[in-house]
Amino acid sequence: MNHFMQGAVLTMGLLMPCMALAQATPTPAERMAHQQQRINQGIASGQLTHHEAVVDERHLRTDERIRAQQRAHNGGAPLTASQRARDQRLLNNNSARIYDTKHNARVAAPQMP
Repeated sequence: MNHFMQGAVLTMGLLMPCMALAQATPTPAERMAHQQQRINQGIASGQLTHHEAVVDERHLRTDERIRAQQRAHNGGAPLTASQRARDQRLLNNNSARIYDTKHNARVAAPQMP
């Protein structure tokens, strides 16, 4: 195998995992939708009390509002690197908060038929 082929094989071997990672990364909108699904599932299963669900949804709406403000501030242009980092940090905090409230041993009151 000549040096060109070895370089091409090496390059493809290094790029393939990066390409797969780029395709697998959910967008912030997808992450928000997934977090909302987790809240809904927690309500349905009784893992979240009504108050906990309201608080988690409030945090989610606040993050959506912050993202909209960032887009408006940029005049519709893509978010800057620091804005994307802040966005990810907020979403990570929300995800952890939802996990904590679903696993804090408080259970919702049973619904009366």
